[in-house]
Amino acid sequence: MQILFFVCPVLVSLIHGYINLFCINYIDFIKTCYKNFFMKYQMNRFAMLVCLILFSKLGLSFEIEKIIKIDNVSFVSGGVGDESIARMHLLFKDFNFRLLFAALDGHYLSDVTVRIVDADGNVLIDTISQGPWMLVNLTPGMYLITATYEGKSVIQKTNIRKSGPRELVFRWKESPFSED
Repeated sequence: MQILFFVCPVLVSLIHGYINLFCINYIDFIKTCYKNFFMKYQMNRFAMLVCLILFSKLGLSFEIEKIIKIDNVSFVSGGVGDESIARMHLLFKDFNFRLLFAALDGHYLSDVTVRIVDADGNVLIDTISQGPWMLVNLTPGMYLITATYEGKSVIQKTNIRKSGPRELVFRWKESPFSED
């Protein structure tokens, strides 16, 4: 049992990439570990806590992009890191509108304030992007999109159609990595 206690975090870190790739819910994963491993070997709560701390030290991430739904609009943002990019690419097929945020020099940007307004002037989304990609599901129609990075706004209009995805790229002249 002592060997299993130390092998468990190593095994979890090895399958970490597969978990992220298939977007398995981490909470369900931990519950399954608890039921199948900890209960089977009757480990006490302290041992379970130590094992979970070791999981986190080995790089087990519990962050997965969250799809947010407000009325008839759903969206998700992310794309920071290889795993997040892979998850976002898997979600592309489920959304009809993609936004990408970057500097002119090619650096991707996050923490971009995004505001989407429909043709009637209703604000549908007013949020901050958690990465360079934002995926949105919108009903067909005309929209005004304002993306603001470090106080500089870029405004674009788009027409979402019934068929096929639409993609807009927002670029800013100055990169956070450029020298003044």
